[in-house]
Amino acid sequence: MTDLAAVSIGRRLARLLIGLLVTVGAIAVVIVALRPPEVSLATLRSKYALAGSRFLRLNDGALIHVRDEGNVGAPVLVLVPGLHSPLQVWDAWVQRLKGNLRLVSIDLPGQGLSDAWPRGDYSLAAMNDLVTEVTSGLAIDRFSIAGHSMSGGLAWRYALAHADRVERIVLVAAGGILVEGAGPIPAFRLLAAPFVGPVARQLLLRPFVRATLEQAFVDDDLVDDAMVDRYFETINAEGHRVTLSLRLGYLLSYEPIERLDAVAVPTLILWGDQDSLRPVVYASIFHDRIRGSVLRVYPHVGHFPMEEAADASAADVLAFMGGGLSAEVPGRTSSSRPVGATIGSPAPPQ
Repeated sequence: MTDLAAVSIGRRLARLLIGLLVTVGAIAVVIVALRPPEVSLATLRSKYALAGSRFLRLNDGALIHVRDEGNVGAPVLVLVPGLHSPLQVWDAWVQRLKGNLRLVSIDLPGQGLSDAWPRGDYSLAAMNDLVTEVTSGLAIDRFSIAGHSMSGGLAWRYALAHADRVERIVLVAAGGILVEGAGPIPAFRLLAAPFVGPVARQLLLRPFVRATLEQAFVDDDLVDDAMVDRYFETINAEGHRVTLSLRLGYLLSYEPIERLDAVAVPTLILWGDQDSLRPVVYASIFHDRIRGSVLRVYPHVGHFPMEEAADASAADVLAFMGGGLSAEVPGRTSSSRPVGATIGSPAPPQ
C-alpha cells in the first residue's frame, strides 16, 4: 500500500468516526431534550399512598409499598402486579373481597411507590425472597398468592419453591412460559433490544404509556387520564427507569412448559379472551398442565380481567378461596378437570 493510499484510508476512517460521534451526540441531545424528568418518590407517596399503605424496610434497606386491607382473621391473599403496574390494579378486587379476605397487595421493587432494589437483583430467586420477606414481616406464615402477567409467573414458581407456605394460587394472564408465535408484544421487545432498548427506556413518554394501556384493554374508556398519569409517573419515578432493563430480564425469563406439571396446589386461572399481550392460548396450556386447575375465560376482556371483568373475576376468586368454585358458570368459558383434557371436550376417564 502506498503512502498516498494509506492517507486516503485514514481520512475516510476519520470522517466515519466524526460522523459516528456526531450521530451519537445528536441522539444524546434528543434523549436529554425528550426524556421525562424523574419524579421523586416522596412526591408520589404523598399523592398515591392511602390509609392502608405501609412501607416495609427490607433487609437490604429498600422501602417496599404494601397495602394490608380487609378481614384480619380471614384467609390471606397476596396480590402481586405485573411489569410497570402499580398495586392499584387490584383495587377493584380489594373493594369486592375485603369483607371476606385479608388482602396484601405489593408494589414490586422499582415499581409503584417502592424503592428500586439497592442490590440490583431482579432474578427469580430475588423475587421469591421479596414475597417471603414481606409476608414474614407481616407475620403471615401461610397464604394464597395471585399474580398478574409477569407476576403470574412469579406466583406459580413461588408455589413450586415454597409449597409449605402457599395454600392456593390465582394466575391472571400469567407469564413464565413461552410458546412460538405468542411471544412478548413489540413494545416489550423494543425495550429489551440490545441497541435500541437503552434509548427507548429513557423515552417512556405519556403517549407511549397510553398506547400500551389501550392495547391491553378491550374497553378503552377504562384507560382514563388518571390511570395514564399514575403509570407514567410511577414508571418515571426516581430510580425506576434505570432498573427497567433488569425487570425486563425477569419478564422475559421462561421455564420449560413441563415445569407446570409439578404445581401441586389448588390453582385458579383467569384470562380475557381478547388478551393481546398474553394470548388466551396460554390459558389452555396452564390448564392442561396443572392438575385439577380451574379455568375462567371472560368474553370481550383483555389483559386486565381483574379490572375489565371485576365483578365476575372477584366472585370467582371468592368462591375459589372458599373452596366452592363450580366448574360451570353461565356467561363465561369455564373448565375444571384433570391434566390432559382440552377446553370444550369431556374430561378423560378417571
